[in-house]
Amino acid sequence: MAIGKLTLSYSGSLVKAHAELQSKISSDQNLQYRFSWYDKDSLLVDGDSTSWQALRLHGMQAQQVSAVAPNPSATRFEIYVRKAYSN
Repeated sequence: MAIGKLTLSYSGSLVKAHAELQSKISSDQNLQYRFSWYDKDSLLVDGDSTSWQALRLHGMQAQQVSAVAPNPSATRFEIYVRKAYSN
């Protein structure tokens, strides 16, 4: 799995983040992702209050995911992706 193009846009006064997640293998992958938001001083906005979101990528598929900042002080983001395991 690879993270492709990252972009920002605006939804009113809030930043909206877009990220492309790309499968690099031929089999399905069960993943989770979440966005973390930072202000102009690189301080975390609203802690890590965003929850992990489930995503299933099929073989060689690319999927765009997005999220809106929790408040107007957020100016940048980071996205985290991890493999999802079932119990």
